Amino acid sequence: MKETQAINVLRIQEHKYSVSGDSVTQFKSYKSKELTPQQRLERMEKRFNLVVYLALAFGITIITLLLNR
Repeated sequence: MKETQAINVLRIQEHKYSVSGDSVTQFKSYKSKELTPQQRLERMEKRFNLVVYLALAFGITIITLLLNR
């Protein structure tokens, strides 16, 4: 009896959290909502700048540690 009750609970939870194909396609279309080429370029530039700044900070840290030995 407990096994069937547990299985029923699992089935209810599975149905509750299942995702239909329509909602997935809606989410994907909303997520990548038509960015203009200028917006894409700005976003890529921000990410590139972040990587450059982190690499620069890491390099300065390494040089400082090597010089302090």
